[in-house]
Amino acid sequence: MKRMLVFFIVAAAAMGAVPDWTPRALAEQEDTIVRVAADPWCPYNCAPGDPEPGFLIEVGREALALSGYKLQYEVMPWSRALREARVGYVDAAVGATRANAPAHTFGATMLSSDETMIFVRAGENFDYQGVESLKDLRLGVIKDYTYDDNGPIDAYIADNRGNLDRVISVSSHSNLGLLFRMLLAGRIDAFLENRFVGSYQASLLSVGDRIAMVPTGAVDYVSFAFTPSPRGKMLSAALESGVSRLRENGVFTAILNRYGLNDLPQ
Repeated sequence: MKRMLVFFIVAAAAMGAVPDWTPRALAEQEDTIVRVAADPWCPYNCAPGDPEPGFLIEVGREALALSGYKLQYEVMPWSRALREARVGYVDAAVGATRANAPAHTFGATMLSSDETMIFVRAGENFDYQGVESLKDLRLGVIKDYTYDDNGPIDAYIADNRGNLDRVISVSSHSNLGLLFRMLLAGRIDAFLENRFVGSYQASLLSVGDRIAMVPTGAVDYVSFAFTPSPRGKMLSAALESGVSRLRENGVFTAILNRYGLNDLPQ
């Protein structure tokens, strides 16, 4: 096989042809379908096939298309999405932080922020004063999520995993809907979630007047976590290049605006 490759290169050179190693040319030589997966986390990633499938999905689709790829998005439990991206069954998990996908491939630039809030029932008097103030709560979390980039909140969750009087972990195709139902039914006292994601889901469920948000001060950053392989590195580079062009031509900002999000400082 190596000899055949050398022959091809020499023959191409003899004919005056120079191999094209640009991302688009490489994409045309392999599988152009980029499979990405996550659990629903709207407005970052919403329902596949929806006219508004989510900010990250639209940006990824437009950015990768500039290198000749076609994004294919599917929904699955978050733990499974991370696992399948790690081993290459899908190309990337969408909406991951570096903390919850340490073995995966990320580009140099993250795509959006992730501010963690504590969601409680409206009218309940709760003031977050560090992780010590969580000890009297039955706290709902999503399995394999990180909430403060492996900081004190994540450490508290890890230390109390298995203690159902303090931390209750869920993993399903609809984690957030389940947490809202558990909160309003009194099965948990609070849960952790991104500000925009939690607000969007509360509006969708028409329960915005029944919940309140308490800030934790924790902010980290999310993007596509690609499989740790040569293909994953190439896709990450294609995404990075495409996003840069989308920022230059204004498409990135236009997509952000449709979802009510703000760009990160460059």
